Amino acid sequence: MVSSLDGASVVEEVAHLLNEVVVALTTLHDKHGPLAVYCLYHGSEDGIIMERLLPPFQNLLHKPVRFAYPPVLTLSPEELLGERADHYLFAALHEILYTSLMVENQQRVTHLQGAVQHLDHESDRLARRCAILRQEEIIEEIEVILLGATDFGETLRPG
Repeated sequence: MVSSLDGASVVEEVAHLLNEVVVALTTLHDKHGPLAVYCLYHGSEDGIIMERLLPPFQNLLHKPVRFAYPPVLTLSPEELLGERADHYLFAALHEILYTSLMVENQQRVTHLQGAVQHLDHESDRLARRCAILRQEEIIEEIEVILLGATDFGETLRPG
């Protein structure tokens, strides 16, 4: 089963979006039981990223253990994971939502900078064109004045 949610456009929407995610996950869990949760989002330099959120730490199952002694726990690992899964999911979703928002905003800024540069170039081109047209008008006015002066000079000559 798939549930699709739009990302946040502004920071103020993140809290509301987190609530929507919780509602969607709860609904899917109630209908279908335990879930495998994947998240598709804008990552920093990597473009679009798909990350598995639930069940957590699946990528560590086949890695060798780095510590000689396991941690001392008062709970079984399953109970500890069950109690901490909501904290993990909350932190992971916050990271994903804010990272995606920052990347999208950076893309908007880059796009707007390109648009401003285009407008600056277009403004410079139009200013040059305006100067050329004004120069042509001035030349035409000078020609008219000179033609008028030569006509005036011919009428004053005795002949």
